[in-house]
Amino acid sequence: MPYLYIRQRLTCILTDINIYFKLVLGDKIVDVLLINPPYPSVVLRYVGAAPPIGLAYLASIAEQLGLTVEIIDYSIEKFSIDSLRYVISRKNPHIVGLTCTTPSYYNMCKIARNIKEILGRDVYVIVGGPHVTYTHVETLIENPFIDIVVRGEGEITFKEVCSKIIRGGSFDDVLGISYRGKNGSIKINPERPLIKNLDELPFPAWHLIKLEKYGYKGGKVSVPIMTSRGCPFNCIFCSSSKLMGKKFRARSPENVVSEIKYVIDRFGIRHFGFLDDIFTLDKKRAMKIADLIIENNLDIIWGCSSRVDTLDEQLLQKLREAGCKVIYIGVESGCQEVLNWYRKGITIEQAKNAVELCKKVGIECITTFILGAPIEDWYRIEKTIDFAIKLDPDYAQFTLLTPYPGTDLWEYAKQHNLIVETNFELYDTVHPVMRTHYLSAKDLGRALAKAYLKFYGRLKFFKREIFDKKRLAMIVSLGKGLILNFISYIKSLFHI
Repeated sequence: MPYLYIRQRLTCILTDINIYFKLVLGDKIVDVLLINPPYPSVVLRYVGAAPPIGLAYLASIAEQLGLTVEIIDYSIEKFSIDSLRYVISRKNPHIVGLTCTTPSYYNMCKIARNIKEILGRDVYVIVGGPHVTYTHVETLIENPFIDIVVRGEGEITFKEVCSKIIRGGSFDDVLGISYRGKNGSIKINPERPLIKNLDELPFPAWHLIKLEKYGYKGGKVSVPIMTSRGCPFNCIFCSSSKLMGKKFRARSPENVVSEIKYVIDRFGIRHFGFLDDIFTLDKKRAMKIADLIIENNLDIIWGCSSRVDTLDEQLLQKLREAGCKVIYIGVESGCQEVLNWYRKGITIEQAKNAVELCKKVGIECITTFILGAPIEDWYRIEKTIDFAIKLDPDYAQFTLLTPYPGTDLWEYAKQHNLIVETNFELYDTVHPVMRTHYLSAKDLGRALAKAYLKFYGRLKFFKREIFDKKRLAMIVSLGKGLILNFISYIKSLFHI
């Protein structure tokens, strides 16, 4: 035990010294420091990290105002939160912006507190993101070291806040913020209208991010691109449509392709991930983007997300021709009653058809499934696992239903006393934090492990994958995660 403790302490000290020399010495003072706080994540550990596109957009906005900006992303930096104190004291930013998801809430609060302790009242601490958007009042009450919460879509709001800080003046007329007044009272300004023309946004400031550090394990760096915002559907578990609105807003195909060209020319990267909730919602627009990629001979590889009821063979053929290699499809359940409860608005037959079309065209299909709907029992969960196996997509992702603040599910779960875990760090869709009306949280943990074991433990899957060298690294990484799930499953069976 003493040996392990000493080794851990030496590792921390050496890491902090390394960070000090890499990030502090010789660096200039910056006006704005943007931080993506750390949080425990199975995806980050075994799959890899994606560049923080939200912070990259805010950085571009700040640069338009003539401000110097730096971005620190804890998803790739291997140092402790405490070592950030070196960076803060050396760079002495006037504005610090932190993004916050539910799992990163506690670490965000710790970083914000450190910032205020070091720089005092001269620094403005601004936070944004889905979690604090829906808990803005609680966030300000619990954290007196946070000055402003940006609610919802952040770019224009952040620009106005920074302008006020630079030039001086009141925040009273800045829409979309909740903030601390001079007397300490909490003020809540009216909502900000959503951005109508997304083409007016600058491209993300990827030049401020070391893109080579990102990418899926065993794969190449993939740059995320947001081509649209907003989702018109009404899934009970989703916060996206509340954050970005129910109205579908899209960038022009020309603007999207211009960004792709910029990334290729500036960074030499040809792998992309379109982050839209539903890239194929407007089929004509998706076809136009594909046509422009082909016409410009861009020779890129990319993936996107879709719904089972927005795909057809003609569209898929065009996307494949333009370089689309993989599509994420939200199937969610193999039980129609559960789909109806989720308010997905799709059918089992549509899910079958979508996967069959992807196979026919030759695009890899990753289907997502959610276990743990309040109406689910073992029969319905087994039905979903068996359906996933029957569909036989290239890959399947299983997660546990998680009640994020701001969603209709959050209200339902609270009303029916289904939430069993209030530690937000565990709200990662892997740890069971709620029960169903029929199953305990422990049962759901077993169900998740069982789903992965049954789907990926098939001889058919191994035969298909093991001889594909391009996928070998991904399978090795996936295997690590499956082993941990297997251990967890065995422990739960024997009540260890």
